[in-house]
Amino acid sequence: MKREYKLSSLILVMILASVLTMITSWLFFAIAGNSLIMTFVGQILLMILSLIFQFALSSGLLRNRMGSVGEYLNQVNYINGKIILINIIVQIVITFIVTLVTSFGGAFLFIAMVEAQPTTGTFVAILVALLIVAFILIYNLLISYSNFYMADFLVDSYRNIGIFEAIKNIFRIGKDLMGKTFMVYLKAAIIPIVLLIIMILLGRSNFGMGAAFLFTLIIIAMLIYSLVIGGIVLARMSDLYIDYMEVNRSKYLK
Repeated sequence: MKREYKLSSLILVMILASVLTMITSWLFFAIAGNSLIMTFVGQILLMILSLIFQFALSSGLLRNRMGSVGEYLNQVNYINGKIILINIIVQIVITFIVTLVTSFGGAFLFIAMVEAQPTTGTFVAILVALLIVAFILIYNLLISYSNFYMADFLVDSYRNIGIFEAIKNIFRIGKDLMGKTFMVYLKAAIIPIVLLIIMILLGRSNFGMGAAFLFTLIIIAMLIYSLVIGGIVLARMSDLYIDYMEVNRSKYLK
């Protein structure tokens, strides 16, 4: 069931998150230089910054959908150490597995190059790329509702849910809603795909300034769409989560 929400608040919070992330990233890039430690610290801070805004949006959509920007940002008061730790664990897992797959793929690719088998090397490179994309897609679908779950179940002191039990529940919810979540993402991707196809066709055309003007308009449209669709997708996912919990909440209160 679709519920009302204040899209303008979601968009403004997302813009604020993007600006702060870019500024933080630029500052650490300038300060870190060649320091691996500072680069690592910067990555952790960016991860936590992303967590704060994602959690604020998710929590706001559960508690105060029609709230102002300030009311959405106030949701960060619900964040605790357990929520931060779970997010870090979830991110470490995907980073570790992608690195592992890439390393194995790189090793096979190196062996193929040494043995002068370019066809095998190309096949391995494509296979590794497809495996990484498939894994990232499936994994992101499984953890799509992590912040909704944590904003719902891990913010009250009387709910003593363990870290690994919470992670198991996050994956369980993601698995149960995977099909519906995929359709939400697919519908959101249709317009960018169509615009991208038009841009490719324009790039191959000989329309001169007319094509360049249309190309610019499409880029502007895609930028605006990316801002708007992010809020719409998140709101739709909150609807799916609320509908799911209306039926299955008792399973997660044991």
